[in-house]
Amino acid sequence: MTQHSLFLGYESFDSKDILVGEPNESAINEIFKPEWVSPYLCLIGPKASGKSRLVKQYAQKKGAVFLTSFQFALQPNTPYIFENIDHFFKTQNHNTLFEQTIPQAEKDFFNFYETISAKNCTLLLTATTTPLHWPVVSEDLKTRFAILETTCIEQPDSDFALQLLAKLYNDQGINIAPEVLEDLICHLPLNYEALLEFVEKTKNLTNFSLKTLKDEIYSLTF
Repeated sequence: MTQHSLFLGYESFDSKDILVGEPNESAINEIFKPEWVSPYLCLIGPKASGKSRLVKQYAQKKGAVFLTSFQFALQPNTPYIFENIDHFFKTQNHNTLFEQTIPQAEKDFFNFYETISAKNCTLLLTATTTPLHWPVVSEDLKTRFAILETTCIEQPDSDFALQLLAKLYNDQGINIAPEVLEDLICHLPLNYEALLEFVEKTKNLTNFSLKTLKDEIYSLTF
């Protein structure tokens, strides 16, 4: 099992609560390094991949402010966070994507986005898709998003999935024999949602034998 030593000395990151491995260590390095290349950074990752947990720790360490809208005055020298930006544009713009009019949500975001650098602030975004796939109308936003710095959490490989499955059970106070987990990983999809769903499905079992757990796999549709 591969062990990862992290972060080029970035003391602001606490790895006790977050499993670190090849799928996410690059993203953690980017987020927690002392200075970003740009005032803007987008963390991209699949659902259930730990994006919210990462940005919550970033907010605690940096004093970042979570945003729910873009219609307010920025405070200078402040880090900001907005989660699920692709979902935001999808829900705000669903009636205007085939029209020429730029939605008000995009106008508000653009004005906010342009002010970040001028106020010496930073903006951390999260999304499940890359910026080029975000459903925006504004050509100005498309241009900004084309050069937006991004960092990605990848789907787990078998090694990371094994460690994650053990951690998810341990978080529930359940210890399962390593050989049982190793066998399970051979039958489970290697994606975060499936692993989380499986633990949620099985955490209340009274018998955690390999046979019982494999029977539960076959009852699920991933």
